[in-house]
Amino acid sequence: MAKEEQPPKDERVAGFDGPKSERVSFRAPPELVRAAKRQTGIESTADLCRFALSLLAQPDPFVAAMRRIHGRLGPDHELEY
Repeated sequence: MAKEEQPPKDERVAGFDGPKSERVSFRAPPELVRAAKRQTGIESTADLCRFALSLLAQPDPFVAAMRRIHGRLGPDHELEY
């Protein structure tokens, strides 16, 4: 598995605890922010945003799995759908 395909072990690896030098500002629906805080247990809006960005920065493990199994089904395999 290539290095870029390996998801970070936790949010610190994706920069969650790194230096905070870039300012990001946006508007979001208040209920969305409240729901995200409830779901995560994060109280600070800034921490919630950093956490969300760290999750988005992680590679999708599904992509790596699909690359690993690419071409493994035999020519006689039938997909039932």
